[in-house]
Amino acid sequence: MWLANSTETVSRENLHANSTAERLVRTELEYATAEQQFNTAFQSLERYRNSHRSHQPFTVGGRLFLPLNPPSDPELARLEREKARAQQRRNELLAERASLRRDLGIR
Repeated sequence: MWLANSTETVSRENLHANSTAERLVRTELEYATAEQQFNTAFQSLERYRNSHRSHQPFTVGGRLFLPLNPPSDPELARLEREKARAQQRRNELLAERASLRRDLGIR
């Protein structure tokens, strides 16, 4: 009877390790996708900002000027929201990935 209980305990530990490893694999795949989405959103936002300079600080004669009331730009706002959502998702998956790797003893 003691042997059966210890085997059962080992099986549970193996099951937990396997499920953690499977979750890590899924998280790694989701993280790779989220990282790509973040990069795409960031690049889209930077391209838009570079082509629409009225929203950015600028220098004249070594002095920095900031537009106080730049015109409302719904496209810029949409791109910033998209980047923020992608960054938040990426950061959540990165934290989950780190936790799973720590549970498995992976550095």
